[in-house]
Amino acid sequence: MISPIPSVTVKVDLGLGYVLVLPLWIALIGVLSSRVLGVQIGRWRIAIAATIGWAIGLTAGLIALGSKNQHPALVISLSVFFGGLASLPLAIVIDVVSRGRRRRG
Repeated sequence: MISPIPSVTVKVDLGLGYVLVLPLWIALIGVLSSRVLGVQIGRWRIAIAATIGWAIGLTAGLIALGSKNQHPALVISLSVFFGGLASLPLAIVIDVVSRGRRRRG
């Protein structure tokens, strides 16, 4: 017999204030990951790693809290924590992949 696949439904209800502060949180995650790693991969690459890391962090934070305990302060703090953790390997991968070999001519 085939068992059903478990699923999680996540509802994100952000007000205007959270949407306006959102770029600052994403920038904070980017700054944290670049400072922790000690790499300089550029602003656009850090922004890409931070945005993807924030999305992963927000999802992980909401899943960790469950559906009954989604206080905005907990969601934001967990999204920054998990987002920082997720953006670290992303920044490393972007740094490794984006480094081109210099040809000597």
